[in-house]
Amino acid sequence: MAAEWRYFKQDINITEETIIPMMPANPKREPDDAAYRQKQLEYEEKIDALYKELNDFTIEYKNKQREMRDEEQGKGAGWRELKDHFAE
Repeated sequence: MAAEWRYFKQDINITEETIIPMMPANPKREPDDAAYRQKQLEYEEKIDALYKELNDFTIEYKNKQREMRDEEQGKGAGWRELKDHFAE
């Protein structure tokens, strides 16, 4: 049956034949919440730094695009210098 996890089983049948497993020899340790939170904060800082770097690259890319478009349309710095030179 597809997506079986969606359906809840309302009744649990425990009978005399039900086998209950033994406790593990080495019980699992409880998680260290302070260490987990510290790692989480470190990762969030790294993610924020990467988003900032991505934003900086996006701004730089858009500026380069604008410069290229201006050069194509004759509005760039090179064209302005050339116009000023011939205007004299």
